[in-house]
Order: sequence, then structure tokens, then C-alpha cells
Amino acid sequence: MTTLEGAGSALGSFSDPSPAALLRAVHDSATDLASVRDRAVILRALVRRTRALLGADMAYLSLNDLDAGETWIHVTDGVRTRAYAQIRMPLGTGILGSVAAGGTSVHTDDYLADADLNHLTHIDEAVAAEGVRAISGEPLRVDGHLVGALLVAHRTPVEMPPAGLEALRLLALQAAVALEQTRRAIEIATLRTRADAVSAAAARDAALLALDARLLAALRDGGGCHAVVEELAAELGAPVVLLGADGTQRCGSPPRSGRAGGQRGPRNGDAPRRRGLRR
Repeated sequence: MTTLEGAGSALGSFSDPSPAALLRAVHDSATDLASVRDRAVILRALVRRTRALLGADMAYLSLNDLDAGETWIHVTDGVRTRAYAQIRMPLGTGILGSVAAGGTSVHTDDYLADADLNHLTHIDEAVAAEGVRAISGEPLRVDGHLVGALLVAHRTPVEMPPAGLEALRLLALQAAVALEQTRRAIEIATLRTRADAVSAAAARDAALLALDARLLAALRDGGGCHAVVEELAAELGAPVVLLGADGTQRCGSPPRSGRAGGQRGPRNGDAPRRRGLRR
């Protein structure tokens, strides 16, 4: 945790939430987790609740992009400028990148004046444009992995009281639960889709095997090509003809009137549809 040297008691503070206020915030977030399915709605409410509980000028949540080596701001409340809302912070830099990568809480009373932080020029410009001074953050862990951070910020230099830090930690845990629920829901949906695809493929394979067995039985029983095309016609619900190599008809099933197998039979004047099996 970093602070401005010599700031002392002259600094203001983030709100020091009472146990009752913290319990109410945690209860409300838990209710969202149990009853709301949309992760975006849950996270927006949690970020807004965090800001209100700690009396912060703004609050925001980031998600890690490990391939890019960055953490990017995903949800905000109270942020005024687009540049700040769209920050992508290299992991390990500033407050946001340090929290998202280091897995520990980090606080600064005055970001731009804090020489202990690893500053980046374009990030400092976005911070200055937003007017941010004090920042405090907690990491988000899902299944043991760091996936982002939950932060609050002030436009004046302030400290973070111990009760405020504990409140931020508890709300970060709930944000991580929301992310974990989403991850598991996606996994379950993926598994269900795969299972449905496997079941459909198995059903198709079973139908083909059954048809193959009926066709073999028709040949074995001496019915010849007539029995084969009759079996195919019954399967397809449509007339079937068997053509020789020269295109002449060897045998065929008679046209069926009305509906068969859910399909329309040929109308008067229609040319019969032909599905040929060539040797």
C-alpha cells in the first residue's frame, strides 16, 4: 500500500462504512447473485453499490486480457471521460495494473504525485483529464486465478480507512463470484450444446444402421431391387426408382397418393420426382 509521504492527518478519507451499511451492501449483492442471470446487470449494480458505500467519486471494474498482457476497464460508475473509461493498463503498472496482476490491495492518496508507482505517460494524461487523485483497488480471483480488479477513486487526495478497505475486499469477492458463475454457466451451456450434437449424431447413425439392416434383410429375403426401393420409399415418404448404368429404369416404387411421411405426393400433371441409385 502506497501513500503520500507527509500527508498525515490533513488528508480526507473515503467513507468509513458502518457494519450495518456493509451488511446491507453485501446482502443486496448476494441477492443479485441469486436472482439475476445477466452478469452485466450484476456487475453494474455492484460497482454502483461500491461507489455509494465508500463515498467515492467513481468506481470501476477491470478484466484481465492475459494474451495482451493488459487489464481493461469493463464497468464504470461516475467516470466522466471516455479516455479513462477505455483504459487498457499493462499488467503490473499503475494502481489498476498492479492490483490486477499482483493479487494484493493497493492504495495511493494522490496517483500523479506518487513516485512509487510505475507511470505511463498516456495513462497519466487520462488520469489528469479525469481529475483523479486517490485510487484504491482490490484484486478479483476466479478459481485461484487473477481475472481483474475492483477500484474506487476520488478527485481529491484521500486515505482509505481499514473498514473501507475491508468493504472493498468483500465486494470484490462478490464480483469474483459473479464472474465465476458466468464462467460455469458458459461451460454448462457449451457442454449441453455438445451433448445435444452428440445425441443428434447418434440418433442419425442409429437410423442409418436400422435402414441398412432393413435393406440387407430385403435382399436376403429374395425381394431383389423391388424390395430395396420399396424400403427406401417407405423411409423417404416418396417414390423411388432404381436406374441402370445406361439410365433405364430397373425397378421403382409406385407413386403414393396423399401425404406420406409428412411429404406431398405428386399432383395430377406433375412429373414424378426421381431419386436414383446408380450402381
